[in-house]
Amino acid sequence: VTTNNGIVLQLDTVLIPPSVVNVATSAPVSFGKLVQLVTLAGLATTLDVTPDITVLAPITEAFGKLDADFLAKMETPPFVTHLKDILLSHVILDSVIDAASIMDGDTVE
Repeated sequence: VTTNNGIVLQLDTVLIPPSVVNVATSAPVSFGKLVQLVTLAGLATTLDVTPDITVLAPITEAFGKLDADFLAKMETPPFVTHLKDILLSHVILDSVIDAASIMDGDTVE
């Protein structure tokens, strides 16, 4: 429908933006290891429902740069708390940051 200030398109469905977990799980090549670790740390539901967050999401290749022994250790029950802390350090609460506004060398608190 043409209007005086644009166009209205009729839809037979409601558009619901995906959660950060939906985005990550829909791209297993890029985020497969992250999804595995988030699930292991028990954070999937929290990240799925927490509003207004920015996730600095390491791709699978980034995890490959870690020492293999370190990563294996983080995946064991005694170290899951540490894994959770590491993963949560990649989450910025109460802030949705556009990637274009992040500059090399920026820090986040």
